[in-house]
Amino acid sequence: MSEATDLRLRSPRTRALAVVFAAGAVGCMADAGPGAVPLAEVRDSAGITIVENPALGAEVDLGWSLDSVPLLDVGTLEGPPETQLYRVVDAQRLSDGGVAVLNAGTAEVRIFSADGRHRATLGRRGGGPGEFMAPGGLHPWSGDSLAVWDARGRRITVFGPDGSMGRILSLPMTDGGLPRTLSHRLPGGELAALSFDLLGDAPQNGYRRVPVQVEHLDAEGRPVADLGTVPGNETLMTIAGERVSLINLPFARRFVVAPHGAETLVAPTDRLELRFFGTEGDLVRIVRVAQPPRLTTDEDRRAELERRLANAPEESHPALRTSFREHPGSDTLPAFVAVLDDALGDTWVRTFRSPADTGPDRWIVLRQDGTARGVVSLPAPIDVFEIGADWILGGWTDDLDVERVRMWRLRRDDAMRMGPRG
Repeated sequence: MSEATDLRLRSPRTRALAVVFAAGAVGCMADAGPGAVPLAEVRDSAGITIVENPALGAEVDLGWSLDSVPLLDVGTLEGPPETQLYRVVDAQRLSDGGVAVLNAGTAEVRIFSADGRHRATLGRRGGGPGEFMAPGGLHPWSGDSLAVWDARGRRITVFGPDGSMGRILSLPMTDGGLPRTLSHRLPGGELAALSFDLLGDAPQNGYRRVPVQVEHLDAEGRPVADLGTVPGNETLMTIAGERVSLINLPFARRFVVAPHGAETLVAPTDRLELRFFGTEGDLVRIVRVAQPPRLTTDEDRRAELERRLANAPEESHPALRTSFREHPGSDTLPAFVAVLDDALGDTWVRTFRSPADTGPDRWIVLRQDGTARGVVSLPAPIDVFEIGADWILGGWTDDLDVERVRMWRLRRDDAMRMGPRG
């Protein structure tokens, strides 16, 4: 690394502001009038808060928007190698306005200043200290440090605020011999981890959702709380001898595990129902949005097949077409694909987008209490990594198929964002 690098993060995952909104015993609604968010029902069930939001249509769009010119634009077609991005899987904003970019194609973390200049590179491909075999995520850590999760090595490498390599933590196997995967770090230092029971329950050929156990571990990787098991990604399993293959089905139902302040959110994507667990593994809140299921159309399937063909070598096209005919996927589409907290503590839920869809991406924004604030439309396709109070950091692929990481100014309607409730 050529110079000292400030890696201090300004992340909503660890520093959500204390913006608290009161909710009545049976729910309340925003300012009455055109565009008001419909009434949400809030009730208690055996100590668990249940929030039932009605369906949200275009009439409750908050009108928030992104500036057309980004604040920061990283990624080039023909620039120096360190500015050419390939398989960006994550990015985090730094306290000086720059960004840390996890470039999985080269197994590196690249640090860029607020004006887009490359400042330093952390790590490289390999299995030694400070090296990564399959980097899967960037995570804010204690003391303004930054951590990289290596999925293949099952270890966490922590870099200090100056870019120096700190500790390395390996996650232990479960008692049943399953490897653990890091999901995120909680503000108190606990780690949320996942384990996939791929071969449990006498697996057979056919459709399968691999069960996923969600746990909280202490700062040293020891289990402290079991959050239960969630249905995993929907796949087609084929077993031939000792070889097990999983086929990614069209429009597969998946699952999301994400941080929410000191809580962990767990949710399959079958319907819009989010479950929030405390650090001790107790279920504290269930939030639902009555979004009606969306039927899968022939146009959806054609568009998905064309998308996959465009990203696959030509020699595999016949087999891919046959697979689509035999396994066309579910009759309904998933409800959502991602959940992310912003710096004000609101939860953004990205609804599912079919390859046949046109227009912007649709995000449902929920307050800290689970009641709906409204809907935000963002230009597609942005792979959102982080949402600040007045900015959004995301991945973008331009018309020349060049990967970029960009930060845009987020324009909020403050009157609606902070409007009275109930």
